[in-house]
Amino acid sequence: MAHGTHHEPFLFVQKKVLMRATVLTLSLLFAAGLSRAAEPPVSTPTVPTAVESPQASAASSAPPSVPASALAFQSLAQLDEMVALGMSSLALKLLDDEQAQWPQYSPDWYAFEHKRIILLASSGRWKELLQHSNQLLDNAVPNKEITELIRQWFITQQVVAHLQLKQPQPALQKARSLLWNQPAGIDNAPVNVVLRQLIVRAYLQLDDVDDAQKALQKYQQDYADTPVANDEEWKLLQARVLLRTSRYSEAVEVLKSSESGIARALSMVATVRANPGKSIAVVKSVNQILDENAALVKKLAKSKAVKEKATKDKAAEQKLLSKSEVWAFNFVLYERARLMADPGLACIALEKMLSLGDQSSALGDGFDVGADKLWSLYEQIGQSTGNENKLLVGDDAGWEKLAKKIVPGSPVRATGLYAVLALNSHTQKSRDDAHRALVDLVSKNENGLEIVSQLYLRSTRIAALESLPAEVRFRLVDYALTSGQIDLAARLMLTLQEPPEDKNPFDWRMRKARVLVLEGNYKEGVAVLHKAIENISQLDAAMVDQYFQVLFDLQAVEQHAHALELFSLIKYEWLDEKYQRELYFWKAESNFALKRYAQSAWLYLMSARAVDPAMTDLWSQSARYKAADALVKAKLYDDAWSMYDELLAMTASETRRTWIRQAMQQIELLRNAENNDKGVES
Repeated sequence: MAHGTHHEPFLFVQKKVLMRATVLTLSLLFAAGLSRAAEPPVSTPTVPTAVESPQASAASSAPPSVPASALAFQSLAQLDEMVALGMSSLALKLLDDEQAQWPQYSPDWYAFEHKRIILLASSGRWKELLQHSNQLLDNAVPNKEITELIRQWFITQQVVAHLQLKQPQPALQKARSLLWNQPAGIDNAPVNVVLRQLIVRAYLQLDDVDDAQKALQKYQQDYADTPVANDEEWKLLQARVLLRTSRYSEAVEVLKSSESGIARALSMVATVRANPGKSIAVVKSVNQILDENAALVKKLAKSKAVKEKATKDKAAEQKLLSKSEVWAFNFVLYERARLMADPGLACIALEKMLSLGDQSSALGDGFDVGADKLWSLYEQIGQSTGNENKLLVGDDAGWEKLAKKIVPGSPVRATGLYAVLALNSHTQKSRDDAHRALVDLVSKNENGLEIVSQLYLRSTRIAALESLPAEVRFRLVDYALTSGQIDLAARLMLTLQEPPEDKNPFDWRMRKARVLVLEGNYKEGVAVLHKAIENISQLDAAMVDQYFQVLFDLQAVEQHAHALELFSLIKYEWLDEKYQRELYFWKAESNFALKRYAQSAWLYLMSARAVDPAMTDLWSQSARYKAADALVKAKLYDDAWSMYDELLAMTASETRRTWIRQAMQQIELLRNAENNDKGVES
């Protein structure tokens, strides 16, 4: 047993909202405030080279040397890779460690600040971005510890963060202040372009269409004959304003030369809104795009399974739609169904959109639809179905009977019936039964638990988590754990003081313990595990797997003493020989981490012989290598030499044999050094 998603790349401060031209503009603005190119060790940073500036902060000095390790900082690009793999916290940890080696407010230090803001934004941590940038702006002395251009750069990022958090008023206030209070002698033309676009966005969020149009017209007048006029993001912004003012044909015209998926989807929205009844061609086009993308996803999954050449995969992956683009094309289907008063098709499209997670900003401001709307569609479908079948309000049994009957052929209509009961029944039992049935149905969709999560955790229709059946909350805990939302899992677990009626108490306690451990409440988690085991007389394989998983979590956070305490509660007679060798092995791992090397060596050997007394299979050999290393650490050189000698005799791989010989030479060196030390002492 071993211990223990595709993320879109981000261009800059905002998820696919500010495009490459804006990115370059803001990066150049930031770089212009540095005295020279920031040069952290190992590789060149992403901040462009800048000429010397009279406003520069103190020159940087080289950092002290740092021991190399697998998690050592390598480059700023390395941090981007970590974020793309979903490890934004690790990236920020490495950034903190590396930045601390440079003088505060030096150009090199600011290079890391620049990267920090990008990382926070790309991982959607907008509140942290605001908090951190406010702290910097409050503490750095203007024109001494922070240049004017760098100050403006941070404020511009704050404007973007406010817009992402749907806070248009502070965004508008900061953008206007920055635009209207430019110091003399500073060339702010690039940032002015960005600020004026952000101001239009703020007006749209405030639903101030008149001022948005005025700002749009002024921008067009000022930049009509410049490259900015053809900027992709600017075209999208124009189209959004035109859509808000029902100028659909003009929106299509603005986007006609744009080829991005978002631009195509936005143009289709304009076509659908102009004449929904005559937009069947748009629907066919969208379905073809989505079908081809789904086929490509399956093809890629199959090719990876059979390990085809990576070059083929890479070429195909470049044709894949991003999550945002899939969301946007499904919005086109949703919008046409809404305008054509077809709640069934609207519901199917919206379910697909919610299954993709939070992509509501894909098309920009004013296009976000969420869980409340899906609940409304379910209710509308349910009420219509009930009326067609002459069901009476209050006849809960009749509604439930019909829902069960039509599930196989009409799952959306059945979901609608359950939604009516879940939200409107006067009896708690009927509401609970309906919620359970609804969750079962919705979770059968692709990534259905994400839809369930949004319905129950991001909707105003659910007053309190405690009002939901325990089984529903239990499933939400599982989903939160598998999707890495530890804080959410902990919040949900607080509402589950006892296991649901249909759940095994052991199963429930394992989840509770895991949430506590992952949240950092180790003692409470250990107490729950003790309670889970105290009245157990045997464990089946599934129970062992669950129990071990929580202990692996403890080992991962260096809580080895707790892990050993809990491993000791498992009796070897409960386990078959394969689980016995695992138990020996993981106990050895924790002892090794606690520098109990002799004990760990013995446990590794017990693991090696648990299944194969001859200790020749791959598991046994791996455990013996571990045991030999532990013996070296315990300074039991004769035993370590003997073990390596036995491994050398049974190893065919010349590479491995070379490694063993080197280990044996190292033992000789250590043994000679120890003998020399003894000679000096005598």
